[in-house]
Amino acid sequence: MKASAAVTAFVLISVGCAGNAGIDREPVAVKTLLLGPQRIERTLEFSARLEAGREALLFPPGGVVEQVLVREGDMVSPGQLLVRLSGDMTARSAETAAIAGMQAAATQAELALRNYERSLELFDAGALSESDLNGALVRRDAAAASLIGARAGYTAAAAGADAGLLVAPFEGRVGMVRASEGSMAHPSTPLLSVTGEGLVARLLVPERHLLEIRPGMKAHFTPWLAEYSSLDGVVASCAASVDPLTALVSVTIDFTGSGGSSAPVGLNGTLLIVTESAEDAMVIPLRTVVLSEESLRVPVMVEGAVELREVTTGIRAGDSIQIVSGLGFGDAVIIEAPVSLEQGLSVIETAP
Repeated sequence: MKASAAVTAFVLISVGCAGNAGIDREPVAVKTLLLGPQRIERTLEFSARLEAGREALLFPPGGVVEQVLVREGDMVSPGQLLVRLSGDMTARSAETAAIAGMQAAATQAELALRNYERSLELFDAGALSESDLNGALVRRDAAAASLIGARAGYTAAAAGADAGLLVAPFEGRVGMVRASEGSMAHPSTPLLSVTGEGLVARLLVPERHLLEIRPGMKAHFTPWLAEYSSLDGVVASCAASVDPLTALVSVTIDFTGSGGSSAPVGLNGTLLIVTESAEDAMVIPLRTVVLSEESLRVPVMVEGAVELREVTTGIRAGDSIQIVSGLGFGDAVIIEAPVSLEQGLSVIETAP
């Protein structure tokens, strides 16, 4: 196979030209790596911030705040009364807007469902990858969740229109509270926020990653604060094109599957997106792969002598690379040597 520039740039063990030039020499002391099955994964690294998976800002219909029934940090259930107001100046407008939002969410949910059903047909026919099918499933579930939120928002708006009330749109935690009893409430200023369960990270990544990141890929979030544990997530969405204003690509990571995590909203950390991975792979240091006569070779110690094996490579991850063929589990790959290695050169394993 042809060698890539990325591999040849890391050549630290060179190959000699003479086939048996070193047979009469004293054995050369080398270090070897006994091959065993390992996991290898190629990742993209970004800085990220955790955000609430769902968040609602509650705007009043207007009037005077009569009662504030919750405080910041309180857990609330759907429909729970949060604030009571005396009037409903623009409540009907809020209700109308909520209806429009619910209709739009219903349309998106229907489109996402049809897309998933079509994707399932393509997958069964072998025309669609599993990761693309998973992406369609994530989009279907996200659209369904948005519809539930829109319906809850309509319920809250309708309740406000009927009685000047603000109620919780879904189960979650009260964020900010700007309402105080006796104060005037303006329809353009939110009085409370409610965040639902689940965490997400929203990224803007360089254009070069547009074709690398796909929905369904695994992701790992490691907080910069050691007191919090890591989270496992999945790429929920990735824009199909570059934003014309920022020249960046929008990506959303969903951590819904990391149940029981104590990580709070606003936590910063390092996010890794796994673009390629392999289990039970043959993995060696990249520096051991050398270019020889337009092929890639790896030195192996066989019965006290160097054997140069032609190999094909797979996933590259940092300073490691996967060997797809040419080596086998149990082979002793030479990873360090004080001289250039030739075919047939006598070698001996150094003491650890």
